Amino acid sequence: MTANIKPNRYLRFVRRLRWFFTVYLLPRHTAWIETENGLLAFDSRDRNLGRTLHVHRHFEIDGIDFIGQWMRRNNMLPNEPKGCMLDVGGYVGMICIAMMRRNIFQQAIALEPFPESYRLLQLNIGRNCLESRISTHNVALSDRNSSMSFELSPKNYGDHRIRVSNENGAHNEMRRSTTTVAATRFDDLVSAGRLGVATSEIKLVWADIQGHEGRFLDGAKQFLQAHPGVPVFIEFWPYGIQRAGTSRERFCEIVSESFTHYYTFDDGVETKCPIASMAAYFSKYDAPDAGSHIVLIREN
Repeated sequence: MTANIKPNRYLRFVRRLRWFFTVYLLPRHTAWIETENGLLAFDSRDRNLGRTLHVHRHFEIDGIDFIGQWMRRNNMLPNEPKGCMLDVGGYVGMICIAMMRRNIFQQAIALEPFPESYRLLQLNIGRNCLESRISTHNVALSDRNSSMSFELSPKNYGDHRIRVSNENGAHNEMRRSTTTVAATRFDDLVSAGRLGVATSEIKLVWADIQGHEGRFLDGAKQFLQAHPGVPVFIEFWPYGIQRAGTSRERFCEIVSESFTHYYTFDDGVETKCPIASMAAYFSKYDAPDAGSHIVLIREN
């Protein structure tokens, strides 16, 4: 992928000071900033995304542009906006809103389980006048239909996660407060007629759910196997995957059931790999903060 676009050092410094004194230090509130992703609201206490948006004025915009170009280059998407993208872990809408504003897809479905993030997601969709193009679901996608424990990061509100393990981890996860969120299998969401669009309209799945990707994929198996032409772009974070209760062996088994290959983009080099090599790639990122992004595909 292309490198992140960064403002110069002086401008970043000024913006960081402005964020700290005019956003973070004020009583907690909903802050707004115009970015390349859209006009976005965020929690003033979010020291990760909020600061990133305020300082850099974009979030993963290079990855968003890249995936559109990559799909067109591989004849998965026409030049005009068409079809629907699935934004799993929509958070406050940075991805799906940017996809719509850049006319990569015609529609999007965003799924976000945490009520406060979901409120901001809906607020941002409305402020960007995208209510007719983005539909939302206040639910987590997993491998079961149930209420699940959801831990809240005190610093990075994009790192709220479904809690599976009661053991402490590298990021002192057991110190986090928890709440409960509703979870469902994607296949059951579809079979219940709750998705809102025909599954044939879905052209891309974008999933960034802090390690829960394996469980989501397991719960979307019927859809993935029935729609082999749909690429799945995921955050690949082995620590988070295992923290979510999915072992390396089980993750490899899950992806082998629905995909034949995956693409890596390490150091800006695009590499197509057989799914059988996933275990070795998994071992490459064994540090708690190590990870990458990959695209999973199924070829006939």
